[in-house]
Amino acid sequence: MSDVDTIVAIATPPGAAARGIVRISGPRAIDLLQSVFTPHVDDRQATECPAMGGVSAISDGGRLRTGGSPRVVSGVLRLADPFHLVECRLYLWPGRRGYTREPSGELHLPGSSPVLAAAVAALCRAGARIAEPGEFTLRAFLAGRIDLTQAEAVVGVIDARSRRELRTALRQLAGGLAAPLNELRDSLLDLLAGLEAELDFADEEIDRMSSAERRERIGAVANALERLSKRIGRRLARNEHPRVALTGAPNAGKSSLFNALAGDDAAIVADRSGTTRDYLSRTIDLDGLVVELIDTAGIDAHRVEDVESADAREAAREQVESADVQVHCVDGAAILGSCGVARLRERVEGRLIVRTKADLAQAWSDQELGQPTIAVSVVTGTGLDRLRAAARALTCAEADSEDVVMSTSHRCVESIDEALDALRAAVSAGDAAEWVAAELRGAADAIGRVAGSVHTDDILDRIFSRFCIGK
Repeated sequence: MSDVDTIVAIATPPGAAARGIVRISGPRAIDLLQSVFTPHVDDRQATECPAMGGVSAISDGGRLRTGGSPRVVSGVLRLADPFHLVECRLYLWPGRRGYTREPSGELHLPGSSPVLAAAVAALCRAGARIAEPGEFTLRAFLAGRIDLTQAEAVVGVIDARSRRELRTALRQLAGGLAAPLNELRDSLLDLLAGLEAELDFADEEIDRMSSAERRERIGAVANALERLSKRIGRRLARNEHPRVALTGAPNAGKSSLFNALAGDDAAIVADRSGTTRDYLSRTIDLDGLVVELIDTAGIDAHRVEDVESADAREAAREQVESADVQVHCVDGAAILGSCGVARLRERVEGRLIVRTKADLAQAWSDQELGQPTIAVSVVTGTGLDRLRAAARALTCAEADSEDVVMSTSHRCVESIDEALDALRAAVSAGDAAEWVAAELRGAADAIGRVAGSVHTDDILDRIFSRFCIGK
């Protein structure tokens, strides 16, 4: 790829449509458009184009002006036989305000494949070349218009199969992932600058950071990266749908609740404790939000003695740890006692608490627990709608805060793991300042590769090879 070439491609999917788009970008874009496009002479009055940057005259005596604001130009495209003159509209960005930060334009034509191909051929005869896959977005990245996470989000928007995936890609496109990573990288660079100043001016009286303070600041960055890595790990661990896990002690009513929410009798229900020895899953709809509901064996995430089977215990633990939302079931009819309430308080942080068997006499209250619960009875149906609404709201909140476009997730994990290894080495280096500085630089570079502040040709090839032509 060469950024001195002017590139052109069809930007809309193949197939019949009312409109199609041909995109062109590069230093000669305006001249090449001028060679095939004639504005309507009578369209000289000013027109408002708020989305493109304001008000500008459309044409100058039938010719395109090379300066001015972004604008829309009505005119005709001169093509070879059998098309001759084709009415179209040209969206023009003469300066650096377009997507690629170079002169660019979009021809909006009738969506006939032969017409679009003829327009591309005409511009190629004038001196443009066919764009490589992802080359428009690559130019936007190289010009500083977007970072690498935003470039991958463009693919995420195009490939989105659900509203949730689209929201995820749009958040990332708006900079939702790069911003916190850049803050962490800036923190490391500040540390590195101070440390290198101490090395360069060892004989001077300057403020020096203590080893304890440096370790504390490195640890803060490492903790933030580990939290991000876990979030991304959850994204990679699941398929399309978020996961909601039912947890709790044996005979707490999880399987009955699972059947009530799933609408069938998939889970075995019995009076004896520990009936479920494996986990079950069903895809359910929570008022328009599709989730995977998991019924785990009777185990708490922090206890191992609740289940006799080691295999069931391990399967339950894996399901709980990979869940986006945990719904913890507690038998409302069972006497907890002060010790039981205290243990429960320790285990339910961050979980949605359900007080099951609400149709029976209740042995404890929310006041005793010190936090609200949702009372549910699968016999009468009490509380099920409230539980569905609460689970939906919590799942949406988790998804909004955690999701990352899948292609970014794989690349991000590699860089974060590398950065964490470097930070651990920096802490292990103790007072060896030069070693610490080298590891901090390595960690900052690893984080920088995610957003693209540090990049190589191999990284760019991996990312932009996934694009289609015209993007």
